[in-house]
Amino acid sequence: MTEVRFRPLAASDGDRYVATGEWRGRAGGYAIQGKGATLVAELKATI
Repeated sequence: MTEVRFRPLAASDGDRYVATGEWRGRAGGYAIQGKGATLVAELKATI
């Protein structure tokens, strides 16, 4: 498991990410390997 802490986001940040279409077919609705990495402040493995 991994704990994901997102950075503070404005509604426009989410709108821009959704518009990329990168979220489609992703567990959790984002892709940390791609543009979704800009939404994340910290990753922490918990197991």
